[in-house]
Amino acid sequence: MMSKLMKYRKKTMKKINIIIIVLIISTFGCAITPPIDPLEPQRLISLTTTTYDSYNKRTTYRGPYYYIRSQTYSNDLIFLRAWKDGDSISYQIYVRDFYYNEWRFYDRVYDSNNTELSITLIDQDVTSCSGGSCTFCEDIGINVSKDYLEINKKTGIKFKIYGKGGSQEFYLPGILIETFLSVVK
Repeated sequence: MMSKLMKYRKKTMKKINIIIIVLIISTFGCAITPPIDPLEPQRLISLTTTTYDSYNKRTTYRGPYYYIRSQTYSNDLIFLRAWKDGDSISYQIYVRDFYYNEWRFYDRVYDSNNTELSITLIDQDVTSCSGGSCTFCEDIGINVSKDYLEINKKTGIKFKIYGKGGSQEFYLPGILIETFLSVVK
């Protein structure tokens, strides 16, 4: 009887020691790992994609996703994209906004300087419904010029999207604009 108890205690102590060692290693491993800056310029440049379609002779650029915690949802995102056709390049700020309760039906956007920007509705979707409440998603494109982006690449762009059912403010950091422009040629 005593021998079974001793074997059980030995096994238990061995397991506890392994858990303690793993915890110590993981604690010190986290302490010496340098933090990763998600807005570090070289990282943003490396996350910008460029694709070429040989059929329509178009180059498409897409900047990295920038996730936003908004007042209404935590998965909103923004990214820059551009299309090059010959010598002409078109730029767009892409926004995906998730929200609750009722459709907003976005139809206009203004920046913090009260400049109305051109808006393109890309997609609308009901992502889920539960308990009488639904989550909605609207994808919109804000059409901008290279000059507009150049002017705002240091300060970023604050803007508000409006619709019949509500509005939402967003901010696109300048570093995202600056690094994106350095890739689009």
